Amino acid sequence: MDNRIDAIYGRQSIDKKDSISIESQFEFCRYELKGGEGKEYKDKGYSGKNIERPDFQRLLQDIRLGLIKRVIVYKLDRISRSIVDFAKLMELFKYYLIVGGMPAAVARFAQTRDIAQVQSVQKDILKLYRADIVKYARNKAHVGAIFDAIPAELSKKNKRFKLSDLAKSARSERYESDFIWLADAGVAIPCYNVTELVAPLRLNRQHSVFKLFLCDTGLLVDGVPFKVLQGELDINWGAILENAFAQMLTANGFDALYYEKAKHREIDFVVQKSGKVVPIEAKSGRIFRAHVALDNVLRVKEWGLDFAYVFCRENTTVEVEIPEGRDIQCAIAYMPWYMLAFLKPDTLPDSFVVELP
Repeated sequence: MDNRIDAIYGRQSIDKKDSISIESQFEFCRYELKGGEGKEYKDKGYSGKNIERPDFQRLLQDIRLGLIKRVIVYKLDRISRSIVDFAKLMELFKYYLIVGGMPAAVARFAQTRDIAQVQSVQKDILKLYRADIVKYARNKAHVGAIFDAIPAELSKKNKRFKLSDLAKSARSERYESDFIWLADAGVAIPCYNVTELVAPLRLNRQHSVFKLFLCDTGLLVDGVPFKVLQGELDINWGAILENAFAQMLTANGFDALYYEKAKHREIDFVVQKSGKVVPIEAKSGRIFRAHVALDNVLRVKEWGLDFAYVFCRENTTVEVEIPEGRDIQCAIAYMPWYMLAFLKPDTLPDSFVVELP
């Protein structure tokens, strides 16, 4: 059972007419909670460049103890404006990649800070998943083969799940119910390809073309946690990062979708915000401003894309330019990996009554 709670954080540096009060920030956060409970953390009279804020430190400590499920803020700058803070949060995100979000693994890490013990818990969870497949899945062989193949499929340059890797004679119609079983059981996250980047994205989804991620990134990082912490480059950072992104996007309420066509190449994820399609790239390397696929899709005039995210190892910057063949500006926001956790779907109004003619 997941006993973690939601947290809301507010910060106000100085009192002035155009400064939004902490209570107003909390009102926005409570709206996002949709009636749910949120533990309040607030710092008044502190600059965003100062990480030694009493309640912010208390929030970080509760996160380390595994007590917090998610943090909701009015704006991202309420958290931090400091390079030092950025470095610390990037380090914490690496621990998230290793520990994941399974309550038992989080609890063990909070109690011991021992990565070896966390990995032992994760191995037990994987054993339980395999036991459940044997016990409950209709076609145990198919489901088991798919589950065991997920890490290998993600390690390939093209992460699209290929049935031919399971068996040369494998056909989608014979395995379709097995993929559905894994998704419905919460064990795997299917990420479907879309045929074009126009809203609504669900109408463009291809059910036969998809990537398949594990439900928890900590279960994927088997045997290499210390390499992740040390930032070593001889591991498949791309697969680990994309799995974490799929997990965070679906946890926040987005559909897991991506785009790939030979003439444009692959966009890691796509979401829909304010009626517009927003491409998302997950960059694991240092050369994060080289994004051929993103440049290609921003040039497609009929899609009308004007904004994209690139999540990377660096701090936040925004670049604006007019792509070739377009007559409007397009903005690309470069953000650190952990910022994806703050990307939320549009919220529907509580009421929208119309008058009929």
